Amino acid sequence: ASDSRLVDKEFTSQILSGVRFAPLVTLPSLTTTIPSSVWNPSIQRSYPPDFQQASMELLLCSNSCINQPPPRQPRPDELFNAAAMLPRALWVEILSYTHRKWFEPEQNETEYLKRRLREEKAKAAQAERSRKEADERCLALERECALSRLLARRWQSRLNALLSQQDQQGDDGQRSELFDGGARGINLDNR
Repeated sequence: ASDSRLVDKEFTSQILSGVRFAPLVTLPSLTTTIPSSVWNPSIQRSYPPDFQQASMELLLCSNSCINQPPPRQPRPDELFNAAAMLPRALWVEILSYTHRKWFEPEQNETEYLKRRLREEKAKAAQAERSRKEADERCLALERECALSRLLARRWQSRLNALLSQQDQQGDDGQRSELFDGGARGINLDNR
């Protein structure tokens, strides 16, 4: 009975290689949108120049002391300040609902491609300037490295010269000591 229990508890393992598992559920592709901050006068500088200019013009017009009546059919030579019809606080609220690119003119494909080409040329020019600066720094470092090697070789040759000179003086000193000691030894033996 105990043998049958052991057999039931045994199991084998197999190592599989090169197996790929697919997900059980196919997820739909989601587009992630990060909402921009709500416009207010304190963050005006973080918006594009077109937006900054248009919002400033609207708010300046809203501060106008001239209250105009609702528009009638204007003549082409008449100027009309629609912004002055609403108070500044209302313009601030309206602008808080606009997108960053609200005041940018719509571009056709040609204008868009021209703008992108200008941006890419500017990026390429910046990359070229950065590459040249990096090359200049690299050359300066290589010159500094070569100068350091030259100085290290000079110091090494000076050190070797001093060491060999010291060795020669040491050898001469040992020879003279040996000679003097040997002569004294001979003198001592003769006494």
